[in-house]
Amino acid sequence: MESSITIAAPAEVVLAWIADARRLPDWLPDLRRDRDGGMPEEALEAHANGVAWSFDPPGAMHVTGEGDVATLTLTLMADGAPPADPTERETPRDAAMNGITAALRSIKSHIEAVGGGDPVLSTEGAPARLYGRTATNDPEI
Repeated sequence: MESSITIAAPAEVVLAWIADARRLPDWLPDLRRDRDGGMPEEALEAHANGVAWSFDPPGAMHVTGEGDVATLTLTLMADGAPPADPTERETPRDAAMNGITAALRSIKSHIEAVGGGDPVLSTEGAPARLYGRTATNDPEI
């Protein structure tokens, strides 16, 4: 299973961030789901453009990029994962993909130090509305 996300940072910055084992608590719980909740003692294995790990669930991340935008690809060597909420209809495959997506979004958010967004899929100029209101303090809008 594999998914990618773009990050508004140079590839070198993304690679340094994901290779830092102290960052595991920032993204690994999204992949581990209902497992023991603890952090693995095994270290990340660095390679030329990414990292790999053998703890459960095993996987790897690979970074590519040009200029100030990097693409981070996360590959999980698992066919599925336990559902986040056992009362919801979520297949093991969907649960694993949701975990991958959550981990990638968490990494992106931490590196960019913002609440999300994709530099490749810009929403510039789109109105920002939440519950039918504009994202402004101006009551006239």
